[in-house]
Amino acid sequence: MTLNEEQKGSAPCDQWSHHSDRWSHGQPSPSETNCRTELCHEIRRVWNDNFCVYGVRKVWHQLRRDGLDVARCTVERLMRRMGLKGVIRGKSLFGKSWMSVSSGEIGAHGDEDHGL
Repeated sequence: MTLNEEQKGSAPCDQWSHHSDRWSHGQPSPSETNCRTELCHEIRRVWNDNFCVYGVRKVWHQLRRDGLDVARCTVERLMRRMGLKGVIRGKSLFGKSWMSVSSGEIGAHGDEDHGL
């Protein structure tokens, strides 16, 4: 069974022919690139305004409150590309958590009885 000319024009693959340049080269259009750089500036602004501790979810929520309708996965991908990470609860900047300090692991030798 062969398709006539009318049926060929309505094939599903032809519906996306206007996207063929972008899809074949893998490069976004200039308008998409401009939008992406603006979004990167907004993500960095929100992250910096919140003391560089916001993660993907909180940055995404703040962008939505600011009126930017953007997907969470897009924020995640762009934050990963920019090297931005949120702070994880319970982690210390110096490798020791506050729990180990308060539980006596550090400085336990000073608690010895010296015969007094």
